[in-house]
Amino acid sequence: MNQSEKLLPFFVYAIFEPNENKPFYVGMGQGKRDEAHKSGYKDQKEKKLKEIEERGAKAIRVLIGRYETKEEAMSVESTLIKWVYGFENLTNQIQGRNHIYIRPYNKKLEHLDRIDREKNIQIHSGEYTNDLLDKIQSNKIMQKLAYVKELLRSNFSDWDISEELMLTSQDPCVLISGFSDFLQIQVRMPVRTGKYFTINYLPISTKHKKDFEIIINQIFPDEKIPSGGRYGKYFPFMENDKKFKLNFKESIKVVEIIPNLISRI
Repeated sequence: MNQSEKLLPFFVYAIFEPNENKPFYVGMGQGKRDEAHKSGYKDQKEKKLKEIEERGAKAIRVLIGRYETKEEAMSVESTLIKWVYGFENLTNQIQGRNHIYIRPYNKKLEHLDRIDREKNIQIHSGEYTNDLLDKIQSNKIMQKLAYVKELLRSNFSDWDISEELMLTSQDPCVLISGFSDFLQIQVRMPVRTGKYFTINYLPISTKHKKDFEIIINQIFPDEKIPSGGRYGKYFPFMENDKKFKLNFKESIKVVEIIPNLISRI
């Protein structure tokens, strides 16, 4: 009697150009996930599939490996994207789970933070309590900010995206500048939860507080500009009259939100 060995439930796959040995997309999933991608114009992967389709050809889908758990598959997916094929050579929108701990394809000989050495946190000001330090570590605040930093850098090369840093003891953030002489944008993660981000407009420096107020008053004439923080003034991004919050699990949305905020300036 013949018996079949049951397939492991999770897999990692790649999508290739016909007649080429390099993939243009790497993913993971289960069931028929590798067949679920459609051609279109929504993102670079869909555009690539559309281009191949219009040539009368068909993209090649290859299962690279199977795994018992989702976590195993996600780790392999991230390693293939970042180390083996290179994120910059693929159409993937994100670099994968825990990718900040994986060496990039284009930096093979460099010594890197969080891989070869510990990451030093840049602290501008503020007194730290043991409670805050514990929250920063237990909620993986700086690691999550690093994820968002890489997401922004991979999508917006024309802007200056800072390292993850601490402006004050309760202001872990990434700063986005290079689009204005007077304003910058802060993507901030509250220390005590580690579950979501808020977004603020900030002055580019303390000496530009007045310029900052003038610009914000022109764009949001009916809103009050709060005082506080390292730069003295800030203005929160609001949605439906409430301070906007972006869940960390939906970090990819920051790629859509930030350009809209900058376009207002």
